[in-house]
Amino acid sequence: KIEKRMTAIRTISVSPGGDVFAAAKFEKTVHLFRLGVAESITTIQTIMDAGGHRLAVVPEVDCLVAGAYHRHGLAGYSISSGELIWSRKDLKRVQSIENDRNGNVLCFLEGKGGVRISPENGVTVESHRGVKKMFLSRFKDGIRFEVARDYRVIAQGVTSKIEPLSFAVLAAAFSGDCLAISESGGPVRVFELDGVTEIGRIQPPRGSHFLSLNYCDDLKLFGGVLWDFNSGKEMSLVHFDRLGSEVRRISFKDGYHVAYIPSRGSIVSCSGIEYSWDDGAEVFRYDFPRRK
Repeated sequence: KIEKRMTAIRTISVSPGGDVFAAAKFEKTVHLFRLGVAESITTIQTIMDAGGHRLAVVPEVDCLVAGAYHRHGLAGYSISSGELIWSRKDLKRVQSIENDRNGNVLCFLEGKGGVRISPENGVTVESHRGVKKMFLSRFKDGIRFEVARDYRVIAQGVTSKIEPLSFAVLAAAFSGDCLAISESGGPVRVFELDGVTEIGRIQPPRGSHFLSLNYCDDLKLFGGVLWDFNSGKEMSLVHFDRLGSEVRRISFKDGYHVAYIPSRGSIVSCSGIEYSWDDGAEVFRYDFPRRK
């Protein structure tokens, strides 16, 4: 079983290709850490609001991007100095911020859709009208899963629709040839990208669902964090194959948020402990601020 530690951290954002990640408190305060180094390298006061995933770190251009739901919009900060680089107060009602595979960030606004932003200067690169969430394949360019009024997979310009089973998509992850989708209160479905055909399904116990999904290249397995939303306490890391067959389950007593680190084949939790994706063994401990 994975240990529980009471820290003040509620959100974690890992850069896809870099060695820096951000660990944020309930709102505003963001601590930056280097992978494999216990102490924080810097702390930045931001506009970040509580709720949603309103944080992305892009160390390649020395930028931390934070968002707010209300009046502050979106802002970029220098990781090295902590200074404000740019501000986009026109982008209201920020719900989530994610890195894309081309060095930009994707920002999704309630009721307006998605905006692709350059972290260097905050300029809009591309708009995705009506899109609530977007998940990009890290294996191939031009492949993405979009959540709008419907669900759709776009691969090399060809759009295929998927029938929703619930009112919200919680997470999605690509392998080289498949897509796994988790929906609120529902199963995880696995689709083969060639033809977008469902080939597997994993049904969580009643009163639980998968909050996050990832694919581990070394294990050639999908995995996700399963949360018992009835109790609000129990979490598990579950590995499963492309056909939805569960391979192993590791019990968590850890809170709030877990982020996958592709470069290290591990996950880091809000407790400040980094665990092996393979067997849940402790890899490293970060000095996260404790809850007062």
